[in-house]
Amino acid sequence: MKYALLHGWGGSKKSMEPLAGLLSKVGDEAITYDLPGFGVEPNPPLSWGIDEYANFVEKQILVLIQNDNKEKVILIGHSFGGAISLKIASKNPVWLAKIVVIAPSWKRELHESRIKNKEWRSRVKKLIPNSIKKMIYRLFFRKSDLYLRPDLESNYRKIVTQDLSMEVKNITLPTLILWGDQDSYVPVAQGKELNHLVQNSQLVILPAGRHGLPFQNPLWIVEQMKEHGFF
Repeated sequence: MKYALLHGWGGSKKSMEPLAGLLSKVGDEAITYDLPGFGVEPNPPLSWGIDEYANFVEKQILVLIQNDNKEKVILIGHSFGGAISLKIASKNPVWLAKIVVIAPSWKRELHESRIKNKEWRSRVKKLIPNSIKKMIYRLFFRKSDLYLRPDLESNYRKIVTQDLSMEVKNITLPTLILWGDQDSYVPVAQGKELNHLVQNSQLVILPAGRHGLPFQNPLWIVEQMKEHGFF
């Protein structure tokens, strides 16, 4: 059994290395990936959204297990990486054994008026150089994911309009959902809803836990995986 780890938006495979290091000591090989546009991976085409990122990850994993058709993988995704993991799991591929999602950004609640407003602002922002955008985000929107990577704004705008509410209902694989009850980026209420929609899932909430569980509380994640049969 191999573990494949996917980082969140603005991170890289280094974000998942504390968790991967612990998993390698108690299980089989744990492999971290850079998603396109992060780490050493070049930027994706501007049209990419969750589906294209999911296809990229699937191809990487199929290369990983190409020499063993019976090899199984446990996919572990954090935040945006968790959304990608859910998208892949919704197709229940034969190579995937189980998934662990850590505060996945899987649900978007955008009203039509907000979408139209975002579209208008997006057209204006295309006229602003990335260096100026980054200065604006740094001054006024320090928590914005766009501050981290304004050059991926087109991809981000597409991703935040994609809701996986229907897809997650198709997941039949064992799914472990982990969340911090002090997560200020993705509310824990979404974890409870996800647990309700995914039929074969378990939800565990860490008191006082925040959004960055893979690098803030990696040992807790490993303990939960062990307790819930993910080794």
